Amino acid sequence: ETIVEAANREFKEETGLSAKLTFRGVNHKTDYSKQGILLEDKIFFVFKATNLKGEFMSEFQGGKNFWLSLPEIKKTKNLFPDVLDKLKLVESKKIGFSEKKFFVNEF
Repeated sequence: ETIVEAANREFKEETGLSAKLTFRGVNHKTDYSKQGILLEDKIFFVFKATNLKGEFMSEFQGGKNFWLSLPEIKKTKNLFPDVLDKLKLVESKKIGFSEKKFFVNEF
């Protein structure tokens, strides 16, 4: 399965929707404990979805879906710290790359 095929499949499985997916960039995120122990190392391939079709699923095996505007996202409590970095990639006119280390209290 290619990265694009996987993105299309995951989008359909988790939202019930199909879409035109456009590659926007790569986000690399590492989480460390306060003691400096690597807890998680993830690479995200970021896509922008347009031309949505299908029936939106409000719940899926991994959680719940709901629509938010960008201002609503920015006001969300307990937002993962890298969400806004991913949104910048989505909205950029160029394909981009972002990378950050996070030191967390809980995992």
